[in-house]
Amino acid sequence: MKNGVFQARVQLLLKKSTLDPNDVSSYHPISNVPYISKLIERVVVSCLSHHMSTFNLLPAEQSAYRSFQTTESTLLSIHNNLVCAIDSGKVSLLVLLDLSAAFDTVDH
Repeated sequence: MKNGVFQARVQLLLKKSTLDPNDVSSYHPISNVPYISKLIERVVVSCLSHHMSTFNLLPAEQSAYRSFQTTESTLLSIHNNLVCAIDSGKVSLLVLLDLSAAFDTVDH
């Protein structure tokens, strides 16, 4: 810590082994922060999560940032909603979007 500010050591890691190592856009910047910074972050996340769950501030359908919510529980919920809609004679449509490479196109 210098002058009350945490400093991070930044490393560049190649996104995929097939990318050109001479191209700067082929790398992810990874910040290594001091232990105390990570500790403070965990305390804040814990307090914020507790506050949000206590006052029901997250939508019921959201599974991220919740205890005991997994990808499996989300998939089961979606499947159940589709089956119930089909059983009641409603037209159902499921659209899936893969954003895994979306951040590779952003100019950092």
